[in-house]
Amino acid sequence: MRLLFLRQIQLFPLRAFMYLKGEQSLIIIPTYNEKENLPLIIPAIFKILPMVNILIVDDNSPDGTGKIAEDFKNSDPRVFTLHRKEKRGLGRAYLAGFT
Repeated sequence: MRLLFLRQIQLFPLRAFMYLKGEQSLIIIPTYNEKENLPLIIPAIFKILPMVNILIVDDNSPDGTGKIAEDFKNSDPRVFTLHRKEKRGLGRAYLAGFT
């Protein structure tokens, strides 16, 4: 499995596509209060990289981001969610996604 950071996809979409082509891949998206951004970023990723899986790691966002993440998970088998009970930071969100 190959991992790719969201920033790499934004900066180099063609390179990201070639890097991940034919591989089982996971993009981890840590979220906290991202209800406005999440509905934009998920379709944008799938437009560039339709073969990847996405794991949304939400830190109990008070704005309802976790519910939006669940809606994506329920409507697309490539989307997975991990809900954490409290805000624990970006680095720990990535670590939680890796394990």
